Amino acid sequence: MDIRTLARPVLERIFEQTGETVHFARLERTDVQFIDAIESRRAVRVDLGALRQSGTDSKTPSSGIVPQDHHQRRVA
Repeated sequence: MDIRTLARPVLERIFEQTGETVHFARLERTDVQFIDAIESRRAVRVDLGALRQSGTDSKTPSSGIVPQDHHQRRVA
């Protein structure tokens, strides 16, 4: 069984719980390889308050950089 088949039920569970777009990707050196996704029908929103609190300029596009503590975060 391939990794996409194994991960799909997890993606579906996260999508059902959040209603948001869910991506499954892996980091290969400096490249992100997207393996699977479930797209939400909701419009994309940006929380400008969170951007301001983090010190990010609201005009700066998302970089796609994974935070260093990403391995400590878990989805219930």
